[in-house]
Amino acid sequence: MLPISVCIICKNEEQNLERFFTALRKYDWELIFVDTGSTDCSRDIALKYTDKVFDFPWSNDFSAARNYSISQASNDMILILDCDEFLLDVDIQQVLLLMEQHPEEIGCIQLQNHTNINGTDTIVYHSLNRFFNRKIYHYTGAVHEQTTRIDRNPVPPFYQLPLTVDHQGYNLSLKDKVRKSKRDRDILLEELKKNPQNAYLLFQIGKTYDFQNDSNKALTYYVKAISSPNFNPEEEYTIHLLLAYGNCLLDTGHYEAALSMIDVESILSTYADYYCLLGRIYYSNKQPLQAMMAFIKALACEKEIVEGSRYNIPHYNIGFLNEQLGDINNAIMQYRLCENFPMASKRLEELNIN
Repeated sequence: MLPISVCIICKNEEQNLERFFTALRKYDWELIFVDTGSTDCSRDIALKYTDKVFDFPWSNDFSAARNYSISQASNDMILILDCDEFLLDVDIQQVLLLMEQHPEEIGCIQLQNHTNINGTDTIVYHSLNRFFNRKIYHYTGAVHEQTTRIDRNPVPPFYQLPLTVDHQGYNLSLKDKVRKSKRDRDILLEELKKNPQNAYLLFQIGKTYDFQNDSNKALTYYVKAISSPNFNPEEEYTIHLLLAYGNCLLDTGHYEAALSMIDVESILSTYADYYCLLGRIYYSNKQPLQAMMAFIKALACEKEIVEGSRYNIPHYNIGFLNEQLGDINNAIMQYRLCENFPMASKRLEELNIN
């Protein structure tokens, strides 16, 4: 058996569990399943795949449940997965090698989050710290819990694991989004009372409003997070905070204020998403040539968070800007460079281009 324990907490996930466990059963690792009060068949399904099934009363504290699951493991190396995260790919030999090379560091898995953007199922990539030694790390924070060192020393830089999962948890109806975000927000607001200037908590509260499309309230908390005295541009979540802040400025019509995103280029310059955002900001401020240059820069970037930010999205927007400037031939060429991008296909149809 692999010297790794996969620790899972669950409540009412019967619709996901067969697919979840089927992907995991290909590999010989210990599965620890902790049920936090399911009223469906989740527990019975889990027992088909592992005999390490435990109960833990839900207490509005994700860290408490996570830490309990970790305490039931036989191995010290822990991999954390949720029931709506389906394993797509993993290089086990490389994982074992990295585990030996980084004994006191945390490994990150690649998460493919599905979300609806402009009516299209879009993948948003996240790197999450989910692989660690339980003798060194545990969880803190009631929701959007974080791995922290038990000895309270600073956490060293993370390393990337060759492990990718497909996450369906954000692809929800508006009703379910509101329910889920309200649950998380209530817990986060209680945490904020204890630490009212915590930038990470403020960011996560903003995300709960963003999740239910309330950009005005989201922006309020993003501003508080960035203005907080403990805001640290080097933190892992800062990239997501700054991009979310910029998008909210646009969504709420603060076009001129959004130009301040130019000042964070040194932090975000490797991400195509940043230049796509900057392109939208320039366009909203009636600066089409600067917008086009920003989208061109996006094409040369190494990384993307939202799928298509390095290719389809900038090509489409360069095409759109060319159209606005009267260069239809170049616009058509850019739309054709898009690969299965609905907005580009629609525009070509509208232009009667085969």
